[in-house]
Amino acid sequence: MNKIIFIVFLVTSLFGDNYKKALEAYYKRDFNSTLKLLKPLIDNEDPRAQYQLGVMYRYGKGVKEDYQASRKLFKKAFITNQKIACGSYFLGMCQGKGNAEAQNDLGEAHLRHHWAERDEDKAADWFKKAAAQGHANAQFRLGSMYYSKDKSFVDKLAYKFIPNLFQPVPHSQSWPKSLPADAVSQDLDKALELFIKSTKQGHPGGQYMLANMYHQGDIVEKSNEKAYDLYKRSANQNFSPAQVQLVQFYLQGIGTKTNFAKAVYWYERALENKQYIYGKEYRLKRMKAELVPMQKLANEGNSKAQYEMGQMYHGNTLRYFDITRNPKRALLWYEKAIKNDYAPAQSAVGYMYCYGKEHGQWVKQDTEKSLYWYHKAAEQGYPEAFYKLHGVYLGYCEKNNKNSSFKVDLETANYWLKKANDAGYKND
Repeated sequence: MNKIIFIVFLVTSLFGDNYKKALEAYYKRDFNSTLKLLKPLIDNEDPRAQYQLGVMYRYGKGVKEDYQASRKLFKKAFITNQKIACGSYFLGMCQGKGNAEAQNDLGEAHLRHHWAERDEDKAADWFKKAAAQGHANAQFRLGSMYYSKDKSFVDKLAYKFIPNLFQPVPHSQSWPKSLPADAVSQDLDKALELFIKSTKQGHPGGQYMLANMYHQGDIVEKSNEKAYDLYKRSANQNFSPAQVQLVQFYLQGIGTKTNFAKAVYWYERALENKQYIYGKEYRLKRMKAELVPMQKLANEGNSKAQYEMGQMYHGNTLRYFDITRNPKRALLWYEKAIKNDYAPAQSAVGYMYCYGKEHGQWVKQDTEKSLYWYHKAAEQGYPEAFYKLHGVYLGYCEKNNKNSSFKVDLETANYWLKKANDAGYKND
């Protein structure tokens, strides 16, 4: 028996490097090299390689998309893996302590209804056994069960992985409409503990769930920086839900600097993985056409682009991209533009000081500063500043400043109104 065990381990070690190289090629989207490296592994009935090829057929990576072919490979990999894990020559029979790999796969089979009856209770039992032995995927699965009673949430995650490969897999079309009772009671402390254990082993699902906890801050102390780091680690392992989260973090500057180009990159990776995103290609097209060039020019010192960046955050003109209104960030971009005496930005800063925080602006209301910046814009012949000065001298800025000593000046107000009219300015 010892001789047989030695042979099994020898074969595993010989093909291990090829499998690792195949995954590296896959993540680099070098699918031709991936297929070449997988072939000898497939010939040797390596279950990991069978799973990986199934993924490629499911998503059309290097081969023509073929759902049925992928399903056959998934099933074959499961049977092969069970045969190896439970064989009398390898770590004993699948009973007693058992083999964690086999236990995890049985849990997956029952959870996803691929090769066994859909039974969440049985899935939880197998995941508990495997998790107790330190299996990363089982820790993630069991943690997800403890985390939420919302079965739609569990179901959504349930088909995102292939055991041991952490790849997205297809939704089973044979799942029953109604799900069984909760296999485990909600226990957020247990969920957190399991996600941490899974994350320490580099599991992208555990990283993703732990990132969610840091982002929400309801179970652990909120930290967008830690959430960003974990989402990125998960996304780099091709986990599409984390890739979608990175899109939002880069768009909104959460836990990292705003970077529209990187948002586009992760958007494309998520779409390649068939992750559903509202708007899809149309949204991506607009991001490429509007956001990326604007930020690039703004970072290069283009005053108009800097002003447009400020406008985007000031007026929330790009709500379609989930970029929330942020007057503080708007002011930072306006201040970059006014260094080059860009009149629209000067007028925008004047507006912020005119109305102050009471109207949702970042700065404290200050009529004198408002007049200063409006006059700077007016000196350059900016018609909007003419009209805004008319409003300031009528006392519009004082409605929320009871302690102001500013006095209404009708004559000056009419002067600026006439200049605005002469310039053809129309207040929309």
